[in-house]
Amino acid sequence: MQRPSTWGYALALLGALGLGGPRTLSAQEDPPGPRSAAVLGGVGNSFGWLGAQAEFFFHETRLSGFLGFGYAPPDVADSGDPAFAGGVRGFTRGEKHRGFLELSVSTVLRETGFSLTSEGLSVVDSNRYGPGLQIGYLYTAGWGFTALTSAGVGYAFGVSEEADKNPVAPLLGLGLGFTWR
Repeated sequence: MQRPSTWGYALALLGALGLGGPRTLSAQEDPPGPRSAAVLGGVGNSFGWLGAQAEFFFHETRLSGFLGFGYAPPDVADSGDPAFAGGVRGFTRGEKHRGFLELSVSTVLRETGFSLTSEGLSVVDSNRYGPGLQIGYLYTAGWGFTALTSAGVGYAFGVSEEADKNPVAPLLGLGLGFTWR
């Protein structure tokens, strides 16, 4: 009986790798587990204008709830104000690329101007909150990097007639962060 040559061993090893290779490679390409939470920083209404948000996924990651906290910069007054946001998102299917519809309550606009009261002229500079509806896109890489963009419309409650502002305003969002699985 003749012993196999070095080439024989090499061919046997390549054959074993070739048979086991596709299963090994496909195991590495399996999608990561379901999303559990995300933290993003950015600009826009759902971030409290300039701030951050925490998002928690549920219902097989097709729904999420988020809270945002940020800073609304000053327009007329000497200082800006803290701003808050909260809402829910419903997502399309997908591992990396997903569309969403967002329903939120956030700072829709900053009311700035002057108001004439019984005490004289005063500066009006405050956040006006209200409901908003946005559509958006969420990208989540397999290792967790996350990017979000959204646009929509909101309605601000309590806009004074003296400010001469339309209570309907556009909503925008742009953020980067990390998603845990």
